[in-house]
Amino acid sequence: MRKSVPSDVPGDLIPLFVAAAIAYEQVFGKRRTEDVTPSTDELDLVALALSNHLPLYGRVDHKTAEIPPAEVRRGMFWGGATRFESLQGKTIIGLAVSKSALDDTLSTISLDSL
Repeated sequence: MRKSVPSDVPGDLIPLFVAAAIAYEQVFGKRRTEDVTPSTDELDLVALALSNHLPLYGRVDHKTAEIPPAEVRRGMFWGGATRFESLQGKTIIGLAVSKSALDDTLSTISLDSL
């Protein structure tokens, strides 16, 4: 049985670590000469960049909810974009973004803009 998702949460959520890997490949894939998997630190940094452009969701109080952007700006991603830790020491897991919002964001990013 699938858990219900609040109506204010997009129905097309994908894990943040997957979104970070997709973004990493799109931005850096053409620059590499060999197939290298991004490190956990690289995924954390890409997640940080994505969080400046997309709403971020996570498991808060046993339900999926948007993490307020002000809170995201005051914390860090860890474990290859699998958890977020606020400056107050609160850990949020189950990080996710909307796939359609990710696609829209990535369509505006090009190597020329880096």
